Amino acid sequence: MIRHGEPKHHVCRKSGFCLWNSPKCPTIRGRTNPPGMHGRKNYKRSDYSRMLLEKQKLRYTYNITESQFKNAFVKAKQMRGVTAANLLGMLETRLDTVAFRSGLAQSPFQARQIVSHGHLLLDGKKATIPSMQMKVGQTLSIKEKSRSQEWALIAVDRLGETPVTYLSCNADEVSVQLTDLPALDQIPIGQIDVQQTVSYYSRV
Repeated sequence: MIRHGEPKHHVCRKSGFCLWNSPKCPTIRGRTNPPGMHGRKNYKRSDYSRMLLEKQKLRYTYNITESQFKNAFVKAKQMRGVTAANLLGMLETRLDTVAFRSGLAQSPFQARQIVSHGHLLLDGKKATIPSMQMKVGQTLSIKEKSRSQEWALIAVDRLGETPVTYLSCNADEVSVQLTDLPALDQIPIGQIDVQQTVSYYSRV
């Protein structure tokens, strides 16, 4: 989660690309140099610096705190299989992430807000915890009373606009179902090296 009032576009420019697919992001227009008067200088990064940057890019992508991110990594490492795939799978099946990926929300920031404010239903029941994990077969939908709000009307048009194979969107019911657990190569995280995150936490 971005704290201390740091502008979102600054985070994207540090990363070198837009983390949240925002059409207003300056990186879309080619401004991929870091912000600040020394942003255009070329600095040689250490191995630790590169690992830290990739970890931060991934954490900011999902808009979660450091403690939440580290806890997710610990759980992923304890699971069977590849740690990087386990970590991303857990992050992708969060309620707020599913809301963003499906188009119910325009950004992870809005997704967190509409979940926290009780606008979404999980299998017909009110769900207000953004970090709650969805299970395969469960459905996320907009509450009937919330469907007349402006953000919900926009969501109807955006639903399924950027399709991912593990989500099934229903425009008529304004809902999205998790049909499968996401595979590592199916998750749209852009130019982020997830293995560097694994290396970072293995080192610290």
